[in-house]
Amino acid sequence: MPSTTKEEVTVSIPADLGKVGGKVSATVIYPDGKKETVTGSYADGKISLPVDGSATIEILDDFVPLAARPFTDVAEDAWYYDAVQYAVARGLFAGTSETTFAPNAPMTREMLWTVLGRLHGQTLSGIGVFDRAKGWASEQGITDGSNPQGKLSRQQLVTLLWRSAGSPASTGNPDGFSDVGAVADYAKAAFVWAVENGIVAGADGKLLPQGLATRAQMAMMIQRYEQKMAK
Repeated sequence: MPSTTKEEVTVSIPADLGKVGGKVSATVIYPDGKKETVTGSYADGKISLPVDGSATIEILDDFVPLAARPFTDVAEDAWYYDAVQYAVARGLFAGTSETTFAPNAPMTREMLWTVLGRLHGQTLSGIGVFDRAKGWASEQGITDGSNPQGKLSRQQLVTLLWRSAGSPASTGNPDGFSDVGAVADYAKAAFVWAVENGIVAGADGKLLPQGLATRAQMAMMIQRYEQKMAK
């Protein structure tokens, strides 16, 4: 098993990535086959990553740092910067234009179907992408395909993410959140799972289940979900 003690190691990265300052992600592969995605800062063609010395490292070939994607609405000191970088680098999200990501815009159901489909290896892009995403999500039992342009609440988003993970059982307890009573019955198991696995951390001691889910929040949940499931 991977050691719990990690240290900074420095590795060389492809020259085309080293030309742009910023951050880069890599897949860390441990001797037992477990994988972990880590992100580190780099310069002069090298990157420092916090990993266990027993691991091997693969730089993600499809990574394009946000410095090369000049989203004017994603500041480097924003809480969601790394999550947006993570999601965009893997092709899970695209910008809303060449220069914007719209982090505070609400997620719609069809956007989420598309992100989840990509997360599960579906090739979804181009004309008709939302229809294909709906078809995939419906086949997987994630959604009934209704109201594709409807805005998602946080509890709806968490529930669809939970379903895409196979509706796993969980023994966690979200009772520490002051508004847990506002969670709808259909979303309770999903929130238990999400809190137990660190996918949802809440805000100021609240789950905010009925608040609108934003693109930035989804990027963060996707990053936490994928990194958790990779371990």
